[in-house]
Amino acid sequence: MFFVRDRYFWYVIILMVLIGILSFPISAGRIEFLIPLQRGTFLLTIAIAAWRFGSITGWLISAIAGFLILAKYILPNTIIPTSPDLIVESGLISLGFLSSWFFGRYQTGVNQLHMSEQRLRSAAEEWRTTFDSITDMIVILDSDRIIQRVNTAFANAVSKTPQKLIGKHCYEIVHDLKEPHHLCTFDKALSQKQSCSHELYEPTMGKFLECTMSPIFDESHNIKGVVHIFKDITSRKKAETEQQQLREKAEISSRLAAVGEMAAGIAHEINNPLTGVIGFSELLLGRKDLPPDIREELEIINDGSQRVKDIVRRMLTFARQDKPSKSAVSIIELLEHALGLRSYVLRTANIEVVKNYDSDLPWVTADAGQLQQVFLNMIVNAEYAMKKAHDKGILTIKTESLVDYIRISIADDGTGIPKEIQDKLFQPFFTTKNPGEGTGLGLSLSLGIIQEHGGKISVDSEQGKGTTFNIDLPIRLRTKITEVPESVVDRVRSVKTGKILVIDDELSVITLIKTVLVKDGHEVESCQNSKQALENLQKNNYDVIILDIRMPGISGIELYEIIANRWPEKSGSVIFITGDASDSITKEYLNTHRIPYIVKPFEIIALEDNVNSFLQRNQPYDSV
Repeated sequence: MFFVRDRYFWYVIILMVLIGILSFPISAGRIEFLIPLQRGTFLLTIAIAAWRFGSITGWLISAIAGFLILAKYILPNTIIPTSPDLIVESGLISLGFLSSWFFGRYQTGVNQLHMSEQRLRSAAEEWRTTFDSITDMIVILDSDRIIQRVNTAFANAVSKTPQKLIGKHCYEIVHDLKEPHHLCTFDKALSQKQSCSHELYEPTMGKFLECTMSPIFDESHNIKGVVHIFKDITSRKKAETEQQQLREKAEISSRLAAVGEMAAGIAHEINNPLTGVIGFSELLLGRKDLPPDIREELEIINDGSQRVKDIVRRMLTFARQDKPSKSAVSIIELLEHALGLRSYVLRTANIEVVKNYDSDLPWVTADAGQLQQVFLNMIVNAEYAMKKAHDKGILTIKTESLVDYIRISIADDGTGIPKEIQDKLFQPFFTTKNPGEGTGLGLSLSLGIIQEHGGKISVDSEQGKGTTFNIDLPIRLRTKITEVPESVVDRVRSVKTGKILVIDDELSVITLIKTVLVKDGHEVESCQNSKQALENLQKNNYDVIILDIRMPGISGIELYEIIANRWPEKSGSVIFITGDASDSITKEYLNTHRIPYIVKPFEIIALEDNVNSFLQRNQPYDSV
């Protein structure tokens, strides 16, 4: 209603009423009727003015009205005033001033009350807006854990309207429980009269929450309720998990690096004497005059030595954590290597290994060490499951070629995996093993390796019946790589003989090489250190220099650099021998300089073939 709010409109109306009532003379015939009406209207007008505009306005109108009342008695054609009339008129003016004061004060109080109500409504709306705009979930509870109020974030998190939540117990809504959660700090907050916090994972929301409970006090400092704040810390927990995973990976890498160094040292210490055992057993087996029982015993020695050789090689392959180096690899060969590393454990655990290999399985392009790590992890997990189930079992390994990928299936008849946790198997740090038996990183790292190779891992498990892990890898090579058989020409001993220098710190290795090569008609000299070798090289020329890479003092690589600088023509005569060709520095050096090498422990035929092939490619020096 516009006119009610228009101040100036009301000014005009009130002044017109006053002028109309008070300014015009009243005839004697109408005095009995109009004077009371005039006086009543006068008071009503002043009251309205005072109520509408305040005391000052009422006083101003009363003063104007008094002036007009007095003025009318001196106008012509008016009645002669009597003393009672003057008294009444004067009292009326005074009453107008009093009513102005009263109604003005009343209106001031009403206005103040109205403004207070507006401020309260604004404050309440501001509080509600602020309360609902907070992204943390907030619940206000009474002392019996009954919800009194919730903000929008909480209502959205539990997918209910605030009205449906009020009056419910908080643990019914948040945890879907019939009684308080065992981690709840509600009672602690009440008893200690201070804020309490705890963290938990809430499966009903799928979130990690930081829960803070703070008591609410009344005017007498008595607790009347609790404000419960749920902060979503899922992102923070995820970041912490990722950081922990990085730390774990760094620790694992550090440990594996240490294992690699230790394995390299062990390999060198084992391979040197093992070279002599394998080599001399082969030399003896080559004799025609051996009694059968001696031959049988030598074959046992040779077979055992070959097993040790394979174990050391597998250990080096697994322990070396170099940068991924992808090449054409045989999946079946990698599986056999992994099984070889666990053969003793599988045998003593009464686990039968069933192999169902596709004989025409294509090769793949992959990092052999990484894939062997995956296979080994799967086999170890299967061992654990079967041992836990019945202290024995059947481990089935199957390979098959599908449309554009190959599948490796590793199955056990162990305990099986509950369906509710199968989706968590590949999460970092998730493990079903007892504390201290597993890190929870094996499957996570395996998944990362397979995905890096463009493949995937799936699990098929039924509780109580066993588990099958399927590893799918893309086929990069459509045909299987096979070794080209040596031609008859390659197998024929070269008629060329040469002068050969053998440099190795291990006497048994020198003795074996000299025995084999002298038997083949070569002239052989030997040195057990680089200093003596340099003296010989200064005096003589050699057709072949067989040089051990790892030696005390000046190493084989350092000696080769000296030879290349002093006698460049002699550097092309070097064949390296090493007990650890998987060492990253050694491997890089050999690949960069393209120097032929033989890995210890070597078979006699490998030594003879390398020397003969080398002499066929190079013209021997004339013997003096």
